[in-house]
Amino acid sequence: MFKKIMLIVLSLCVNTTFAQMSLTSKKVSVYTRDNDICALLDRISTKSGVNFTYNSDLLRNSNITNGLSNLKYSVPTETYRCSDCEISDVLDDVLPQNLAYTIAGNNIVIYERQNVNNENSKITISGNIYDSQKKEPLPFATISLNNSFIGTISDENGNFKLSLIRKNLDDSLTISYLGYYNQTISVKQLVENGKNKVVLEPKTYCLPQVVVSPKDVTQMINDVAAKAKSNYDRHCNVYKALYRESYYTNSAFIARAEAETEILKPAGTDFSKTKISITKGKKMVSKQMPDMFLKLRGGPYSYMDMDFVNRSKEFAGPNGTKYYDYYYAGIDTVDSRQCNVVEFSKKEKYALPKYNGKMFIDCKTKALAKLEFSEIPDSIVRQAKNKSGDTIAINFVKLSYIVNYKFVDGIWYLQNCIGTETRKITEKNGDENYITSISQLLITEITGRKSLQKNAKLFSRKDIFWDF
Repeated sequence: MFKKIMLIVLSLCVNTTFAQMSLTSKKVSVYTRDNDICALLDRISTKSGVNFTYNSDLLRNSNITNGLSNLKYSVPTETYRCSDCEISDVLDDVLPQNLAYTIAGNNIVIYERQNVNNENSKITISGNIYDSQKKEPLPFATISLNNSFIGTISDENGNFKLSLIRKNLDDSLTISYLGYYNQTISVKQLVENGKNKVVLEPKTYCLPQVVVSPKDVTQMINDVAAKAKSNYDRHCNVYKALYRESYYTNSAFIARAEAETEILKPAGTDFSKTKISITKGKKMVSKQMPDMFLKLRGGPYSYMDMDFVNRSKEFAGPNGTKYYDYYYAGIDTVDSRQCNVVEFSKKEKYALPKYNGKMFIDCKTKALAKLEFSEIPDSIVRQAKNKSGDTIAINFVKLSYIVNYKFVDGIWYLQNCIGTETRKITEKNGDENYITSISQLLITEITGRKSLQKNAKLFSRKDIFWDF
């Protein structure tokens, strides 16, 4: 009798879990322009056949939430669009933090969360990042939990959203942005504040007078190469990462695609063996998609390839002085660590690609902690066809990149890469437009695993991220 009862209870649990998974895993394509959660839920119900049950008072004053948390992205007020997304992902995107959902029969019940003190219960932090002087938002700032790889990136309007657990309440977050002083804030303070406005101060450079000979600068570069094997992660490892591509035409936002990924980084420096799988992904578009829309091939592979120290790239490699001129530019800090700053430019007698930029070399470990560089665009005019079949000309105008490393437990790991690429599009009639793509790769966890999850959906170097 006991066995029968146990089997019945177990069967009920399994069936309930299956029902919950089957309802919330249904995929829908929905959009709204009125920022109204109730209207969006009605659209989901019509498309999927799933019913929603909720107290209308809970949603009366609630709009679609803005922000970004690992996978979630900020939604411009004029539209929310999600293509072929699971219902659970849409709900996670749009519901305010005080609301949750569960399954009852063929209904998804939305309810108000109760105060939960379990250290593994979810908490969410959101806010806006601004310049203290100009009062303007700071796009693509990095928000990271101290001494870990948990973090996210602000959107083009400076908005961010990050999911943590109550166990993190005693930790702190560091907000960083190129050219600004970092700000470290306790998680507890950010949770209590609710809507946070984080203001960053621009850096004022008062560098000490340091005389460094060319020989000393050469030694700094050689030290980076010589100590790379002991300074950096050279083991086979699976990284979890957020990858995002944003597109703009003449500075106006047009589209974004992003995904949670797993990256198998091979041992050593043979990056041709890198494998990347897509765990979850989403797209959003503005009201009007342009006729001309460039798509990038390779996606996150291109930014894993920017782990230049582990690839012995020429300007950070042992033969760097053969191809590049180096200049000492003083001392700066990266994540509160003092670094020597070395500027570099490729010697004129050598062919493209030509890179110019700055290396931030950690004074204590002699490791490359940060890299800012641009590539001199070639003069090649590329040809393509627009939707009407007319030939258009494409020229690269700007290619600039930032690579950051993070020091954890005595080892430097790749933390994030940001690339900005601008192309000039010349139509048959002579009209010109500029299309800019901003790509970001943020490592969010070092798993310690040596293989990707089974049945992982692999993404290849030949794939186009937007279409994938």
